[in-house]
Amino acid sequence: MKKSIIVSSLLFAAVTAFAQSNDYNTIMDITDDASLVQENASVEFPYSKVLNATDSDLLAQRFRNDTYHNCWILTHSNGWGVVASILSDVNTPVKTDYKIRVQNGEGGKRSSVEVTFFDPEIYQAIITFGQENASDFTEIKKGKGALYKYTYAGYAFTLEYSYEEVKVTRAVTGSSENRKYSTSHATTEDYSYDKYVYTINTGVPAESDYLREQAAKDAKRAAKGKKSRSSEAFM
Repeated sequence: MKKSIIVSSLLFAAVTAFAQSNDYNTIMDITDDASLVQENASVEFPYSKVLNATDSDLLAQRFRNDTYHNCWILTHSNGWGVVASILSDVNTPVKTDYKIRVQNGEGGKRSSVEVTFFDPEIYQAIITFGQENASDFTEIKKGKGALYKYTYAGYAFTLEYSYEEVKVTRAVTGSSENRKYSTSHATTEDYSYDKYVYTINTGVPAESDYLREQAAKDAKRAAKGKKSRSSEAFM
C-alpha cells in the first residue's frame, strides 16, 4: 500500500506541471457543479482529479473548450523543444510535452479522459498502479510497443506505448584536404521518440454535435444502401 501512495504522489506531482501552476491539486479539489462529478469521485487513481474536475476548474487551468466536439483540451509544448524543432526542421516532442482531452458525454457527465505524454516515469507509474490495484491487469505486446488494459473503481483503463521512428537523412558537403575537389556524403540523424497514450473510460457514451452529424450522415448513407463511414463500421 505504501508503494501505491508513492506512485500516486509521483503522478499527481507530474500533473501539476500541465497547469503551469504549483496550486493545481488545490484548484482541482473544487467541485462546484455536482452534475459533472462522477459517482465514485472519492476514489483516487492516476488523473482522477482531471476526470472529476468541473468546467470552471478546467477553464481555470487553461483548458480550451471545443464546443463542436463537446470536449476540453489542454496542450503543452516545451518552449526550448519548439526552438530545437525549428532549428532541426523536425517537429518532435520532448519529455515535458503533453495533451489532455476531456470528452463530455450524455447526461452532463464525463465520457473519457485521454492523456498523450512522453515521460517514461509517468508511464511506469501508471503501470505500477494498475499492477498493484487491478485484478485484471493485462499486457499485450505490439511489435516495439505495448498495450495495457485493466478496470478499477468501475472505470476501464488503457495505456498504450508506441515507438515513433523519425530518421532524417541529410546531404553533407565539404572539400578535400588539398581543396582541389568537393566531397559529399549522406548522414542520418535519429529523432525517434517514445509516445504514451493513457485513457480513462467511464462507460458514459460520448455526446457532441460532431457525433450527431456523423450519425445523420451514416443514416443517409444507409438509406441509400451505402456502407457506413463511421469507425464502428470497420470493427
